[in-house]
Amino acid sequence: ALERWDEMLERQFHPDGSHVSLSLGYNWATIGTLQNSLRLVEQLGGTPSPKYVTLLEKAMEHPMLLSTPSQSMIPLNDAGWGLVDDKFAPAMRWLSHREDFKWMATRGAEGKPPEGGSLYFPNAGQYVMRTGWGEGQQYLFFGAGPWGASHGKHDALNIFTQFGHHALIRDAGRGSYSGVGNTVHAGRSLSYNTLSPDWAQENSIQQWKQEMHRGFGPPKRRWISNDDFDYGEGTYEYGWHRPGEHIQGKWVRQVIFVKGENPKTDGYYIVIDTVEPNEDKERTWRHPWQLNLNPPEIAIRETDRSTTAISPTAALQILPVDPVGDMAVSIIEGQEEPELLGWRIYDTTATPYPTPTYAWKASGTFSRAWVIQMQATEAEWPVVSVSDAASEAPGELRFTIQKKDGTTDQIHRRFPDATQPDVQITTPHATLQVTDGLDSVAKRR
Repeated sequence: ALERWDEMLERQFHPDGSHVSLSLGYNWATIGTLQNSLRLVEQLGGTPSPKYVTLLEKAMEHPMLLSTPSQSMIPLNDAGWGLVDDKFAPAMRWLSHREDFKWMATRGAEGKPPEGGSLYFPNAGQYVMRTGWGEGQQYLFFGAGPWGASHGKHDALNIFTQFGHHALIRDAGRGSYSGVGNTVHAGRSLSYNTLSPDWAQENSIQQWKQEMHRGFGPPKRRWISNDDFDYGEGTYEYGWHRPGEHIQGKWVRQVIFVKGENPKTDGYYIVIDTVEPNEDKERTWRHPWQLNLNPPEIAIRETDRSTTAISPTAALQILPVDPVGDMAVSIIEGQEEPELLGWRIYDTTATPYPTPTYAWKASGTFSRAWVIQMQATEAEWPVVSVSDAASEAPGELRFTIQKKDGTTDQIHRRFPDATQPDVQITTPHATLQVTDGLDSVAKRR
């Protein structure tokens, strides 16, 4: 029985501590089972083996370090949003030396917040770029990992953001397994913050075995984290599907946290999307943004086509970087044809919900980008505007960011080669140069 138990645990967790399902719900289920095994040993008068206590500690670090500034869990795969203090409290009998676990278990009443900030889990392919925990702190999650065993959703390269206790960029919700009516939208890629050509959606199901191996042997995804920048990258290569058509190609998403002099007040995020289709056919590409604020607080500004979501306690802006100048944006709510979009899902109910959606036409390789900033009020946003520059080659992007303090940041993106950085960001405070990419996921297809 112990041999089988050891084999099962070895297959349940990646070396970085993440659960193979990449579902925080099933992660906690396995952690709970591991805790039960320790209790059983104690009830029988024994002492739990240190290796199981060590595994429990490692497994609990992963969801803790993924937690939002409000100590809540994000809805990865078939997990849901929610606080996790009740998950940490039972483990304190074995892990009482962990002050950060105690802080999670008591909602900050005891212990100390986790040390460190931004981090990357290579097996899970998960990036967290943050300024800290608590009110007024910025948080972005970027998922660039595998499918997630049998619990995956079509959400490759999705992002979530939160400011303090306020979720700002999220998903369209969590439906029941039955997929009643329009609740089936909850598991599809148009329910997330991802790209779609001609209303086609991601479909990784047929690759799930390959993806499980990728979890234990991940590709090279470059990760840079220092006082001035965080950089992470991921790719999706299985194509998009719609009835009667499989649109193939490679999508690279690169996410950068530009921290400025004070990350909490000066920091903002850049999301760069580059697609290399297997064809030259012109298609209409779309990117919906699933937001969390109430419908009256979600708007589009005609002056710069930016999406805003502003409440009395949090203010979000998404600025598009459009080198061609043909990007349109509209709010879609309650759409049923040609694909479901603009819904908020909860269990077996689907309610129309405003979803800002950008659309543009492209044939062949293209790049677009987004600047995301969030603060307590609009007046505190560090970015004023974005100036686009025409691309000199397919897959290249140049733009300038004008900031509130009167300075500018220069951004240049291209495909990796051996002679120059493929991503370079120059600010008054520091320069980011991303190199050594010829064997990374960001390489040219």
